[in-house]
Amino acid sequence: MNTHPLVRVDSLRNGEEDGSGAVLRITPVSGATFHAIAVPQDWYSYTGPTWVYVIESEDGLTLIDAGSSLVIDHVETAFRMISLDPSAIDRVVISHGHVDHDGGAFGLAQAWDVEVWAHVV
Repeated sequence: MNTHPLVRVDSLRNGEEDGSGAVLRITPVSGATFHAIAVPQDWYSYTGPTWVYVIESEDGLTLIDAGSSLVIDHVETAFRMISLDPSAIDRVVISHGHVDHDGGAFGLAQAWDVEVWAHVV
């Protein structure tokens, strides 16, 4: 646990050496609760996993980024740890069009019938 006057960070699970598989809970003193899930790539990545963020708010559950095609297993595992139901995800917001951030979007949309929000250029 790391405590700061404005936010508390709890490590729910340590990941692999590169960080893959880690799960964090980030709780600000007021407002939404955030969770961070480290999703590994489908290939070796010297930069490690892609972090998928879950925001619990009055507007429902939002995932920021969809990670790789491995995202479903990692979200299911993390959601069991944080006592959430993946089928309760309301939307996935894609920050940008790289396969490590949007590669799992189609699978998430199919698995849990969630909306995928992304900008189009």
